[in-house]
Amino acid sequence: MTVECDAVPTAATLTATDNCDPAPVVTFSQTRTDGNCADNYTLTRTWTATDRCGNHSSKTQIITVHDTTAPELSAAPAAVTVECDAVPTAATLTATDNCDPAPVVTFSQTRTDGNCADNYTLTRTWTATDRCGNHSSKTQIITVHDTTAPVLSAAPPAVTVECNAVPTAATLTATDNSDPNPVVTFSQTRTDGNCANNYTLARTWTATDRCGNHSSRTQVITVHDTTEPVIACPANITTNTTLGNCSTTVVVGTATATDNCDSHPTIVGTRSDNKPLSDPYPKGVTTITWTATDACGNSNTCQQTITVIDNEPPVLVCPGNQVVVANTNCTGTVVFTLPTVTDNCDDAVAAAGTASGSVMGLGVHAMIYTALDTAGNSNSCSFQLTVLAPVFVTFQPPLAGQPVANKIRRGQVVPHKVRLTNCSGATVTSGVTVKLKVLGIDSGNNTIFQDVIEDANGVGSDGTVTSDGIMQLTDGQFHFNLDTSNFTDPNTVASARFYQSTVTVIDNTTGAVLGSTSVVLETKQ
Repeated sequence: MTVECDAVPTAATLTATDNCDPAPVVTFSQTRTDGNCADNYTLTRTWTATDRCGNHSSKTQIITVHDTTAPELSAAPAAVTVECDAVPTAATLTATDNCDPAPVVTFSQTRTDGNCADNYTLTRTWTATDRCGNHSSKTQIITVHDTTAPVLSAAPPAVTVECNAVPTAATLTATDNSDPNPVVTFSQTRTDGNCANNYTLARTWTATDRCGNHSSRTQVITVHDTTEPVIACPANITTNTTLGNCSTTVVVGTATATDNCDSHPTIVGTRSDNKPLSDPYPKGVTTITWTATDACGNSNTCQQTITVIDNEPPVLVCPGNQVVVANTNCTGTVVFTLPTVTDNCDDAVAAAGTASGSVMGLGVHAMIYTALDTAGNSNSCSFQLTVLAPVFVTFQPPLAGQPVANKIRRGQVVPHKVRLTNCSGATVTSGVTVKLKVLGIDSGNNTIFQDVIEDANGVGSDGTVTSDGIMQLTDGQFHFNLDTSNFTDPNTVASARFYQSTVTVIDNTTGAVLGSTSVVLETKQ
């Protein structure tokens, strides 16, 4: 018979009968012949009956023991799907065998890679083998799938800063359950605000493991430019007016400015009189307000003063020396030409000194005048004023009194006689020249000038010399005979409505007119 090693039957007990011996002895023997393994062998069992006379007979049984049963393994763990950091340790399985008291259990594992380094399948196999090579296996399938994103370190908090205080991007690190070196990338996006230096930065750090799992951290930085520029004005300037002007041209320079955000803030200067900076600056203080404005409208100002000083004195021009004649009332009230005064700045600068129309004594006076402008600049000038007494002219007969009717005819000689007196009534006969001039007026009230014609002896008769007639002194009176016969204009007498004779007294020293009077000579041509 052939049996498994755990099914070898117990040796049977055989009995024997003998023809002589009522109780022959039955003996049993067994031999083992090993096979190719410890539990493959052959048992030869022999029973021998021997009587008392030594006669014997035998029976044999052949048992073939053949181990064909595999060991029995304990249960393998169930199939699982886990993260790569949760792969279980391989279990220890045990085995029992119908023949081998200690079958050998071996373990093996194979890995089948997936679509990334941390996605794969583990096939775990336990195999139990007995001494005859019979074996059995158990298998566990572990599916490893990385679905866990890396863990990033904390991002900096959201902040609001000035544009010159934007922090440097932080360096974040990451850990991962599978990847020892997840990749951390950084990106930044800018969203512009209402001006060039108002904007928002969104900073994003992303950690990605070998299987593409990723996580992100974000920091929002609000950049707001609220800082005004720093401005520096040019130096204040003090200068004088330009000669002849109440202003001067000034090179004022330009303010400078720096800004925490804007490299070129706009700089504008505004004068207190709202004129262009390049225009002349008037006397006094002009303020320039310089304003620096950055790209976000933050501004700052400073002020520069331009002080223009009037250091130019007034222009005071005195007239030349003057000769005036006291009034006909013989008082000292005299009228004369005053100095002229102009100033580069002041329109109402006056020359301080004796006023025209003042009461002054006869003689020579030193007239000194001073002009002072509002800036305290002054100038002076002077001249001489000679005050002369007046001379009074009185026509004597036949021309005394006015009008003198029909006193002039063509071809007539009209005698002119005048007496000169001073303020005290005394006759004046020296130091003067007495001139006669005739003025003709026609019917249309047009003036016809007719100079008196005189000869070398002062007689108006030759018709060759045209000048004022010089009256001659005779017996304390001044005489001149007007001869109309040689008037050169043939229409003079015919067209004249009347003639007017004027006598003028001239001071021989100064040339001043000391007195004058006229008489009308009517005509009825």
